Amino acid sequence: MYERILVPIDGGATSQRGLEEAIALAKRLGSTLHLLNVVDARLLIAEVSAFAPPGQLLDDWRAAGEKLLADAVVLARSRGITADAKAATLNLVAAGGPAAGYLTVVPCGDASPVSNLNYPGIGAVANGATVMLDAQGSVCVTTSAPTYLIIDITGIWQ
Repeated sequence: MYERILVPIDGGATSQRGLEEAIALAKRLGSTLHLLNVVDARLLIAEVSAFAPPGQLLDDWRAAGEKLLADAVVLARSRGITADAKAATLNLVAAGGPAAGYLTVVPCGDASPVSNLNYPGIGAVANGATVMLDAQGSVCVTTSAPTYLIIDITGIWQ
């Protein structure tokens, strides 16, 4: 019925419960899990950069996301479930920021200067992007100016 199950994880209790349910479902159906962790670093840095340098925060969040994914893969594999993905197709929406800007979605650790979505700062704008995942199944999202960000996962690729 379900060959592949996409499981976004963020380290929270609800996310962990979702992972457990996804593993159980995958085991019953013989499915493969695809794990994804996304952090909107720009909004988080704006709120807490008074307490730590932004570069250090981003590195810490990337490392935490990589550990979450690695732990989830180990848990899934310990229960006989394959967990992997190579890329994700995303629908990106930026809405209501105070200024124009752009956002970039890349595999974590990639310094690619590509812009996946340019936004005017007023109103909402959307774009689709297919992005490679890093070795842990993560993408990192950065913005050049604050905005509200909505990311829908519309596809996964092995």
